[in-house]
Amino acid sequence: MRVRHFSFLRLFLLLSLLVYHLPVQKQRHRSIPSWKYPDEGDDHPPQNAFSHMANQVKGICDFSRGPLNVSTTENEIVPLLVQAELHAGSAPLSDAHTDEPVQRCVQFTKGMEVLTFVCPKRNTEDYIGVEIRPMECFEKVRMHNGNKKKLNNVLKGVQLENIDTDSLSIRKVFIPPTIYRNIIFECTCDNSLSFWNNKMGTRGIMRVHLRKNIVFGCDFDHRGGRENILEVEGELPAVDEANRNTTGDWAFWRNAGPSAEELAERNKTAFSQFYTSEEVNDAKDKGIICNVKITKREVYLGLVCPSGYEMYPSNCFDRVLYKDSIVRMSELIKHHVTFHMDSNRRMSFATFSLDRNENPPGFTCLCVRMDIPEAPPLQANFVYHNYESFGFHFRLLYVLVVILLLVLCL
Repeated sequence: MRVRHFSFLRLFLLLSLLVYHLPVQKQRHRSIPSWKYPDEGDDHPPQNAFSHMANQVKGICDFSRGPLNVSTTENEIVPLLVQAELHAGSAPLSDAHTDEPVQRCVQFTKGMEVLTFVCPKRNTEDYIGVEIRPMECFEKVRMHNGNKKKLNNVLKGVQLENIDTDSLSIRKVFIPPTIYRNIIFECTCDNSLSFWNNKMGTRGIMRVHLRKNIVFGCDFDHRGGRENILEVEGELPAVDEANRNTTGDWAFWRNAGPSAEELAERNKTAFSQFYTSEEVNDAKDKGIICNVKITKREVYLGLVCPSGYEMYPSNCFDRVLYKDSIVRMSELIKHHVTFHMDSNRRMSFATFSLDRNENPPGFTCLCVRMDIPEAPPLQANFVYHNYESFGFHFRLLYVLVVILLLVLCL
């Protein structure tokens, strides 16, 4: 009996030691009083991804450097005209036209990137018939089913920038992380109408694949989207492609019950928490507290304030509220953070990656009424619960317990 008692005592101590090393870490977070706003200090102008990513190479489709011009092409007019008759008319995006000379530039993104489309102008014989299609590229795009759509009706937070030189048309777009389902769209630099010396130019196609995403944050201006879900092509996988997790990863969605696919189609949002204008209006006198739990290593943060409100701190995610003070995000997170906010100080996004089981201190951002700043705010509290490997440790502990029990029973 003494031996058996001693064995169980050793087992208890060993289990206690194993449990002690499990990555359990509690996060404390203090709520910020709605009437107390720390001084922001020096005014910090809005920052956006265009300035942060000015020198990036990724995301650029430059057809001014590609062989679209007539001089270097080997496209004979006669056989191509026969193909044109076969493929006349408007059709969905397809790679079926394999014989047609096309230069393709394909981009994949989950957001927080600037995409750039460059097309030469009609300034030489090589590009005498060149056209951008759609003409308002990035403001309007060609969807997978062939329809033209306004991109800001498909994605919340799109920002555009157009630059024209004597020889180039440059279109830039900030793709926000608000991608609630997989989407494909195109812009084309079409030089196939340029003819010279019995030859014709080539089409350059920029195809963008938007990957569905989860934005950890609060959308206080949710409008349910403007797109008919059946018109936006691309299926929303039931399994998360990055971590192979099932819809359990979406358990933090505000309306528990329906699957992730049903929520995405019903609500048309990538935000973990969202509030309609009716909910915000009903809470004008008491405010709203939105609690966000960040459960992944790959983090996309977002905050959207409704009309009549502005963010506080004014550059949320670059600076945040922590223990009743304004601090830089870099003081809480020791990783590179990509940050973007709109010029109206109503919308902000950030992205970064954490280490496994890393859980930095939580923080807060507010949406404050512009007409009555002292009114109760719309408050977004962010806490980390990044325990990806907890399940593995638990299974390992279970196996060890079973082995020890078997040994003791021998």
